[in-house]
Amino acid sequence: MEPSQDDGFKWFGEGFEGFPKRLPEDCVEYIIHVVDDTLKTPALLRARLTEILKAANESGKNLFKDYIWQRDQFALKLHPDIARQETGNSNPKALPEANTPLHLRGRTNFGDSIADEWLIVYFLLDLSRKFPEAWIRVYDTDGEFLLIEAANALPKWLNPEIAENRVWISNGH
Repeated sequence: MEPSQDDGFKWFGEGFEGFPKRLPEDCVEYIIHVVDDTLKTPALLRARLTEILKAANESGKNLFKDYIWQRDQFALKLHPDIARQETGNSNPKALPEANTPLHLRGRTNFGDSIADEWLIVYFLLDLSRKFPEAWIRVYDTDGEFLLIEAANALPKWLNPEIAENRVWISNGH
């Protein structure tokens, strides 16, 4: 059966814009970028991100040592994966993140425990106090949930359709 133009579906090549990128249910994702004009080379940026990663791991050991996670625990990794890039795999189709600036990223499946999600926000807020050049974005399946929590204090013009990338944690705020 040939696809017809009047079946209501958009076929590949007919305005198909790709599949929507969504987090799995009950997951929170967090991204840490470093905004510092003194870090002029990727090597300096990588060193600073590694320093933040090490501090996060050490602080996390203390804060999370007796905490029982619902599903996944807090975890950060350096992105894009430098090891994959250094293995000689320079095919841009194999490395979709090749032009992505270096950053730290993590995802935690918190299951039914919203407390896990808020503990992560608390931890990232504290980490931002220690590293004021760190700009942290946190979002879940609902989107910018920090923005949702602050809905009563927001200007009327700000709505969910234009809210993406407007909420950042930095310097303890």
